[in-house]
Amino acid sequence: MLLSPLFLALVLPCVEAASNKTAGLDDLTTWWHSTGEINTDTPVQDGNVRQSHLYSVQVAPSSNTSIFYDSFAYETIPGNGMTTDNVFGAGTTMAWSSFLYGSNATVMISRNTGDIGNYTIRPTNLGFNSSVSEGNLYITVPYRSRGYRFSVEFQDDLQSASASGEQLPNNALLIFASPMEDSSIVPSSSDALVVSEGLISGLDTTESSTVIFNAGVYYSTGYNHIKLSSSVNWVYFAPGAYVKGAVEFSNTGSKVQATGHGVLSGEQYVWYADPNSNYTTGSDNNGLRMWSGQTGSSLQTFNLVGPTINAPPFNSMDWNGDLSLLTTKSRDYKQVGSFYGQTDGLEFYAGAQAQDIFYHVNDDTIKTYYSNVNIDGVVVWKMNTGPVVQFGWASRTLTNITVNDVSVIHQSYSEAINNPGLIGSDNAYTASTTGISSNHSTANVANTMSGVTWSNFRAEGPSACLFRISALENLANLTISNVWIEEFAPSDLNTTQSEMPVFYDSVSGAQVEVSNFVIEDFLVGTTKITAENAESVGQINVDPTYASAMVYR
Repeated sequence: MLLSPLFLALVLPCVEAASNKTAGLDDLTTWWHSTGEINTDTPVQDGNVRQSHLYSVQVAPSSNTSIFYDSFAYETIPGNGMTTDNVFGAGTTMAWSSFLYGSNATVMISRNTGDIGNYTIRPTNLGFNSSVSEGNLYITVPYRSRGYRFSVEFQDDLQSASASGEQLPNNALLIFASPMEDSSIVPSSSDALVVSEGLISGLDTTESSTVIFNAGVYYSTGYNHIKLSSSVNWVYFAPGAYVKGAVEFSNTGSKVQATGHGVLSGEQYVWYADPNSNYTTGSDNNGLRMWSGQTGSSLQTFNLVGPTINAPPFNSMDWNGDLSLLTTKSRDYKQVGSFYGQTDGLEFYAGAQAQDIFYHVNDDTIKTYYSNVNIDGVVVWKMNTGPVVQFGWASRTLTNITVNDVSVIHQSYSEAINNPGLIGSDNAYTASTTGISSNHSTANVANTMSGVTWSNFRAEGPSACLFRISALENLANLTISNVWIEEFAPSDLNTTQSEMPVFYDSVSGAQVEVSNFVIEDFLVGTTKITAENAESVGQINVDPTYASAMVYR
C-alpha cells in the first residue's frame, strides 16, 4: 500500500519512538504498543490501539535523565469515528499516557507541530517544575504514593467552548503517574486464566477465580462484552493491556475486584449500546455499563484499583440486586474519552471509599446517593451535563458523607437545563426535566440528609454555580468549606446562580425544612463570600424561606 506524504508526516514523530525503548526499572515502568494506529477519523482495526497523532511522550527517572524511555500516547476520538449521534466535542481528540514510578520522574513531551509555545499544567496548583528545551517540554513529577493525574494544555491549541467562554484544548493530553504495582493488586498466576491476545472468548465458562490480561490488545467487538463466569472474582489488567469491552461479574462472593494499570475501552460500542438488542442504541436504561455485577445474599465489596476506562458508551457502573449489600472501594482510577452523553462517574454505594480519581465525564460525576461515603482527591474535566457532585434524582435518607479535594479543570455548561454546578441535587425523575423551575412537589419529608461536608474544591476558568439544589428531603448540618471559583461563566447562560427553591412533600404538601447550611471560606477570585455579598458576588440566591438557615463564615 502506498502511503501519502501527509500520512508519513503524521507518523514520522512516532517512527523514532517505535524502537520501543520502554522502562522496566525498579522505580519506573513504561509500555508501548507495536500495533499503534494513527487515525483521527474512523475506528482502528480490532487488534490495533489508536495512537496520538500529535504527541510523543517519554519518561526518565529524575535522578538520571541521560536516557528517556518511551511511554505510549493513547488517543480517543468522539464516537470512535462511528457516529455523531449524541456525541460532544466533534473534531477534537483526547490523548493520554500512563506510567508507574517509585521516585521523582521527568516527563518529556514533544509535538509534531514543532515548538511547544505557551502551555498550562492543570490543576494549576500542582507546582510542578517545568521547562522547554530544543522543542520539548520537560515536567518534573515528584514522587507521591498517591500519584498524580493532570492535563497539559498548549495555548495555540485552545478553542472557545460555545458560549461558556471556556478555553478547551482541541487535542487534549493527559498524564497519569501511578505508584508501582504491589502484590495487593497483582494476582498470582496460579488458578488464573491468562487470556490470549485477540478476540476474547471463554471467560463465561472458565472455572478459574482470576482472569489476567497481560500486555497486549484484546477485543470483544461491538456486539459482545466480557461476561465473567460465577467463579471469577478478580480481573487484572497488566500495564500495557488494552482491552476493548466491558466487564460484567456474576460472582456474588464477599469481594470482586478489577485491578492493574491497563485500559478497558468501550470504543467499539455505539452510544447506549443495549445487550438485549444486539448492542444497538436502546431506550430503557439498559445501556451497557463498563462495570456491572450482581449482588447475592451477603455483603459484597467491589474493589477497583488502577485501570483507565476509555470511551464509555453509557453510565460507567451499575450493579443489580439488593444494593444495600454492596460497597465500593476505588483508588487511582481514570475515566477518559467520555464524549457520549450520559457517561456518568462511578456508583459509590453505602460505606464506599474512593481516592485519587480522574474523571472526564458528560453527566453526573461524583455520585453520592448512599450514606457513610468518603471521597478524596478527584480531578474533574466536566462536559456539559450534570453537576460535579450529584445527590438528587430521588428523595433519600443520607448521612456521614465527605467529598474532599476536588479540582475542576474544565466546565462546558451552556444552559440551565444542563443541571450545572459544583454541587447539585436534581429534581425527581418523575418530575419535568426542564430545570430547577419544574414541579416542586416531588419531595418526601420523611427523609433527611444530614452530616455532609464538601471541602477543598477548586474550579479553574469560567465556572457554573456553587450549588443548585432541589431539596427532595429535609436538609440539616451541611457544610461547604474552602471553595475557590476562579471566575463565573457569562451570566446570560443562566448557569451561575446558586439556587435552592422551596420544595414540598409529594403526598402531604409539607414544606421541606433546611437547617444549619454552612458556607465557609468560599472565594470567587480573591473575594471572600459573606452574608453581605453572597448574592452579588457569590451569586447565591436561595429562597427567602431558607435564608435564616444559611450560615456564612
